[in-house]
Amino acid sequence: MRNYHDRVIAVGGTLYASVPNMHETKQQQFVEALLATSGDLVCYCGSEVNNPAPGIPALLKEKSRHPALYQNSQRRKVPTNDDSKFYAFLRTSADRSERILAIFNFEAEPATVEVDAAAVDTLGFADLPSGAPANITGNKLIIQLPPLGYRLFLVESSLIR
Repeated sequence: MRNYHDRVIAVGGTLYASVPNMHETKQQQFVEALLATSGDLVCYCGSEVNNPAPGIPALLKEKSRHPALYQNSQRRKVPTNDDSKFYAFLRTSADRSERILAIFNFEAEPATVEVDAAAVDTLGFADLPSGAPANITGNKLIIQLPPLGYRLFLVESSLIR
């Protein structure tokens, strides 16, 4: 996605993605969540999918409330304990007022994901939308994710660089 996505956003463009039909509810939720949080405008047009998967309307409402999830925000990959199975990225709003860490488990089984918290300048992480603080052990944010699961965290910081 860096080959085109970040370049288009950098010059003020907007990207959209038609939602593919995954034919399985959990996979459908996962792909829609990934599209919604990665920076594309999710489009229920031109495909077999005309409505959001269960749980996605709440995510789209969160997206509308958080500038770090807007299309014009920047994103940066954050290392995990296994980047071939997990994907973590930091979204920073265009005005640099907000940051959100998104973590995805691409595996079809539950997993413990360790995110390099030292790679993010932060005072801590708060679960989105509950606001519950996340535990950081050493320099790792360690969370359990269900199969094809994801979590979003608001990055708490007094200064955004």
